[in-house]
Amino acid sequence: MALENAIKQYLAECFAHEESPRACEVAARCGLSPVQLTRALQREQGMRPAAYLKARQVELARQLLSTTDLNTTEIAYRAGFGTRATFFRVFRRITGKTPAQFRDTPHRMEAT
Repeated sequence: MALENAIKQYLAECFAHEESPRACEVAARCGLSPVQLTRALQREQGMRPAAYLKARQVELARQLLSTTDLNTTEIAYRAGFGTRATFFRVFRRITGKTPAQFRDTPHRMEAT
């Protein structure tokens, strides 16, 4: 639980500065080696650090798409994606839809 809270705090800071989160920075913040972070996240969340961070970025993007009229470029930056193209590629890989398709589809926000 402490690891999850530390990651949430780190992500909040990244999103506030529109910066891409990095697994090596999370590990350093938590006082863990990258290998230790990988083991801990695999055990607690069932995924590797990079996948976990991308999932959290997409979670924020989904929330912004559902609750704001921001354009997709602005959402990409707010969710910490370095480029719009990366945002579209990752978003589609995780959700199966483009951001525009997701926004146009009636849905409820599910926890991810």
